[in-house]
Amino acid sequence: MILQRYIIRELVIAFFMVFSVLLGIVTLTVPFFQFHRKYSHIGMDFLISVVPFFIALSIIYIIPIAILVASVFVFGRFSENNEITAIKAGGIHLARVIRPVFLLGVFLGIIMVIMNSNFIPYCYAQTRNLTISALKSRFLSPNISVKNIQLPGYRISYDDFKDGVFKNIAIVKFIDEKNAYDLVKAAKGTVDFDEKNASLSFDLQQIIKESETDWESKDPKIGLSDSLKIKVDLSPLFLDRKKNLVALSNDELNRMIKKNETDRFRLSQILTEKHKRFSLGLAPLIFLLIGTPVGILMKKGSKVAGVGLSFLIVSLGYYPLVMFGNFIGSGGYAPPQLAVWLANSVSLITAGVLLYLIFRK
Repeated sequence: MILQRYIIRELVIAFFMVFSVLLGIVTLTVPFFQFHRKYSHIGMDFLISVVPFFIALSIIYIIPIAILVASVFVFGRFSENNEITAIKAGGIHLARVIRPVFLLGVFLGIIMVIMNSNFIPYCYAQTRNLTISALKSRFLSPNISVKNIQLPGYRISYDDFKDGVFKNIAIVKFIDEKNAYDLVKAAKGTVDFDEKNASLSFDLQQIIKESETDWESKDPKIGLSDSLKIKVDLSPLFLDRKKNLVALSNDELNRMIKKNETDRFRLSQILTEKHKRFSLGLAPLIFLLIGTPVGILMKKGSKVAGVGLSFLIVSLGYYPLVMFGNFIGSGGYAPPQLAVWLANSVSLITAGVLLYLIFRK
């Protein structure tokens, strides 16, 4: 009992140390990476409001990685200090050493399932709501002052905005980040924010249109249309709530399944999302059962190598299998109830082999 308490204490201390370091790195880097990659057009105020949700979403990845590193270092230290040898010499089977590890993994797994089922959908939903609110403020506020707005694949500029009407508005569509594909200019125009379909619908009047020409073209082609309607896709920023399954609670997913109003492909996506939340709850236990024998098997002074080996196992094995299982499950290529558990099944077999190697010695 004393030995088990000692092991749990060491694991918990190491876990919180690694968790704190990883959380600090994520806090300093991930929000700004997300801001630059996806949300730079909305503004710094928006970034500040969504940072807590970005950090919260990263916790479900930090917990398994932190417990993996902690287990390798703790049991690597035990092995290096010959404590594992002493335990065996005392007639204590290593299964008793693994027991508290198993219990800790189950405890963290329960926390992960609760987070995946409740907290994570809430964070995704709030991020989506804040994105919509920020975009509405940029386009529909009567006091709008920004004259040049960058969106994924588009740039909108204008001279003035008053009483819901843009003056001298230009919308350019990009084929990539630098090269313009199409440009539309109009003397005036209005915009409708379509939250349901994730789009902006512009109604432009008195058109001057350039097609397939650069933004800086000095010889524009003059169009003859008096009016034109243009739809700007906002789906890279947010989806319709019913399409954004990660933002739905388990109850909402269950209601969608019970309604039985979706086709087979859609049903596969819903079932994949639902079962994924529970399957990922096994990650802390699996990573513990992999990190523990790896730490014990590593030779003296090789804890860093043990961490590297463990990372290879989960980064080249577990997470690619998770993505593959989600793909074949949501695509209807395999039953979602089985596909999402593929990574766990293979990883548990790997953990079993590693445990066998330490038990037989």
